[in-house]
Amino acid sequence: MIDEIIEDRLKKKCDDFIACLQKKERAICALASAHHPVHEACVVIDQRRGSFNYCFFVQFDRSRTKWIVRIPLRPRLAFVEEKLEAEIATMRLGEIWTGDILV
Repeated sequence: MIDEIIEDRLKKKCDDFIACLQKKERAICALASAHHPVHEACVVIDQRRGSFNYCFFVQFDRSRTKWIVRIPLRPRLAFVEEKLEAEIATMRLGEIWTGDILV
């Protein structure tokens, strides 16, 4: 019972955090552009929620290159071990599928 109460509270905090993030598309694009080799402008083309991150999919205007900007869900950061295990499993899966990602 207590676990369900905690999980409900955590979900609410994550939902509130995501609602704030969704209003920040311009800031997300500015962040992505600041890290682009030629500081190219971009637009957000999609958004997705994972267990530990909220992802913005951006596409740069001239090159049409696509990037993913991952923002950790702050309320979920208390579960560091679970997050790390999920990250490792994802990287290993990427390595199996592509052969390009070394873990």
